[in-house]
Amino acid sequence: MKKLSLMLCLWIVGIVVLGGCKKPANDDQNLDDYNTVKSAKFVITTTNLAANDNFSIQFTGGDTQGAAQTMFKVNGAVQANQRTFSLTYAQLKAGVTVESTTPLNTITVLISGYSVTAGHTFSFLLKPVINGAAGKDVSATLNSTTSYTELFDYK
Repeated sequence: MKKLSLMLCLWIVGIVVLGGCKKPANDDQNLDDYNTVKSAKFVITTTNLAANDNFSIQFTGGDTQGAAQTMFKVNGAVQANQRTFSLTYAQLKAGVTVESTTPLNTITVLISGYSVTAGHTFSFLLKPVINGAAGKDVSATLNSTTSYTELFDYK
């Protein structure tokens, strides 16, 4: 009887110990669920931008897995193997649309600039649409005495 009790106790302890090693249901959750920016679109226009104006807009994307290398397209052209890129003067002058190509955890937009020429002013407008919802427009008028630097995170 003692052997049976001992065997039963060992069996119960074994089940409890091995049952505690079971993988929780949340561990098999897809990491894509953390990529909350399913789609993003940014329309950027400028007014009176001159070639010698110091103005830049840089985009950086991040995904939860850290594996995506191609995250954006500019005016429909895929930006292959670029997690970070800056828009060119020609793109900014003509007006440009930047869109995400894959779900992302975060998108950072850095905007900075000023006019180099005394008396010259220019302006820009950035219209974000995140997951189909219009975000807050970003705009400013810049000249040689007014500079602008701002970092925006979209999550």
